[in-house]
Amino acid sequence: AMAACAVITEEEEELEASFNALSIHPHAAGLATAIRFGAKKPAQPSRNDQAAPRWKYVHQGRVYLTSAGPQPHLIDSWLLQDNAMHEEGGAYGALAHPDGFSTHVVLVVDSSGSMRKQDVPGYASRTQAVYKCLGQEFLQPQLRKEAALGLGKAVVSLITMGDYPIIRFERAAINANLAPVLEELADSGGRYHGNYLPALRTVRDLLLLDRGKPVKNVVFFLSDGAPSDHNEMRCEHGVQVWQGTGEVWVSSGREVLQSCGDDVRECRQAIIKQVQTECCDAVKELAAQFGPDNLSFHTVAFGDPREDFAVLQAMAKAVPQSSFQKLGLAAHHLSSVFSSLSTTLTTLRTEGAGRGLTLRQGRRRESSASASEEQWRETITPDGGWDIYTNEHGNLESKLAYDRLTKEFDLVPLCPGASGVAIKQLYFAEGAERTASRCTEVQGMGSADAGGAAKVVGHPLVAKESLYVEQLEDAKFHKEMARAQAEAQYLADSFNSRVRAVLQDRYCAGMAVHFNPCHIYQVKDPNYTAGVAWILAEPELDGVFTKWNNNGGKTSRRSHDHDGAHSQPRDIPQVFSHFTWSVTNRAKLLCDLQGVWNATDGFVLTDPVIHTDHSSSSDQPDKARHTNKGMDGMRAFFSTHTCTDLCEKLGLLSPS
Repeated sequence: AMAACAVITEEEEELEASFNALSIHPHAAGLATAIRFGAKKPAQPSRNDQAAPRWKYVHQGRVYLTSAGPQPHLIDSWLLQDNAMHEEGGAYGALAHPDGFSTHVVLVVDSSGSMRKQDVPGYASRTQAVYKCLGQEFLQPQLRKEAALGLGKAVVSLITMGDYPIIRFERAAINANLAPVLEELADSGGRYHGNYLPALRTVRDLLLLDRGKPVKNVVFFLSDGAPSDHNEMRCEHGVQVWQGTGEVWVSSGREVLQSCGDDVRECRQAIIKQVQTECCDAVKELAAQFGPDNLSFHTVAFGDPREDFAVLQAMAKAVPQSSFQKLGLAAHHLSSVFSSLSTTLTTLRTEGAGRGLTLRQGRRRESSASASEEQWRETITPDGGWDIYTNEHGNLESKLAYDRLTKEFDLVPLCPGASGVAIKQLYFAEGAERTASRCTEVQGMGSADAGGAAKVVGHPLVAKESLYVEQLEDAKFHKEMARAQAEAQYLADSFNSRVRAVLQDRYCAGMAVHFNPCHIYQVKDPNYTAGVAWILAEPELDGVFTKWNNNGGKTSRRSHDHDGAHSQPRDIPQVFSHFTWSVTNRAKLLCDLQGVWNATDGFVLTDPVIHTDHSSSSDQPDKARHTNKGMDGMRAFFSTHTCTDLCEKLGLLSPS
């Protein structure tokens, strides 16, 4: 996209020159940039000439209204108004509003003028940072888990908080249709004040509609400063002591505030305390209405650390299930907060779906910046954020690999020179069932008492850990995952041989399918209930990570260069999934194909899902996984699969 934006046509250069020269409108100079980089939308035609079309260009929170044609004339320009995003048929019109939900998340986001500030690195404004992170770290994880885990039904509402609150959307289903709405909101501009009390009353009115229903309510309240409600309030003398008089102090340049006499300072402080008390009372009222078990209230301070966030902190203390977090203006802290909110919601949705699993708490995600900037070190230590298990430390038990022929896990040696394994305490990616952390085999350097340092040996690994407490210390869970991957490799070997035989001279290495080999490390760790933990690890993948299909029937046709063979490598993942169903006589279908590709190695995949027909398959290593959707998953795959000539050449069974 950046490359496309960088191409400037001669016509655009002429436009920029004409705009700079004319300067008829104060924002004319920005139009050329908006034309190149902004979103183009049709506008209402001229009221005077219905035949004259017009365009709107939206860029960085500003709308540019122009005439059509090769040299558009700037008719008007204005800051993007919040209400303008609710046009009929826009992104908001695509939102669904389901009934029978078990969880309701209410987001209250500050939309005061200070949210326009451009002081968050990497973002055009504080507002943009909030909604971008909300989409990436809250919505996207929910979409992945929704597709894979069959979570309970949840809805989300969004209230923006300015001089008055606006309900942007109400009880919307958490699905992909929310993404364009959040993108629009990211370009909205804040204005005026941020009044807490009207927003809290709106939260109350919104939630009261579900009072008496079995609904868990989660309120997330974000602001970049103290409440502004005091500006309109009167002191005991009837004076708005926080309102200006229109005069300015010569010494400071600040506006002179109204006065009620000698007690004005005490009156102003009394109003500030009154605002805090009323805000806390509003939160307590919510808890009283819904009960402490059905309401959690989380406040977030996302602004200059020097701001006064005492009210946000006090609001969080007003109810039992609550939290207060002061983030400063670091976007990675904001990402962590929304990731935690997503984790909280997943826990509630899991309970709502009757899954009976407890989501792990306290795990922290490694920021993308630190993950990409930190070089692979030759020596690592616990102080550097690693858990190290070695023979020297006396806390490594064994390394196991699954043998498909014997259907047993055998002891296998560490790589040459290694005496243990180390795993990074922060994870860098999260899937539907597990997190992924950096990992490596190591050679111990002295005892744990001597600092526990270790030397990195061998190639980088990736360790996979369950999201759920019950599975974390369950060796069976990890072994079933390793068995599934070994089963996938067996099917891949059969597929590669068949494709090579059928295509002969038209076969190329880029068509091969491989699955990453897994190993399981058993270690001693007092932080786990039984003092023993299991680490499933596999080689780190090199390349652009791609998901070619999922376990719900969706596919991605990512193209690859290929020199002339009729069957393109991009078709291989879908053909392979079809092949697994056919070769197992409709008993299994392997999908959720994700990993990397290159012309030399072909597809190197990881974390597959095997849908199984429980009525006809007795050896089902994947049947206990929640991602196994059985016959429904198979039907979902074939509902989107279009057979290629390779499916026919391989003689695959027809889904009909």
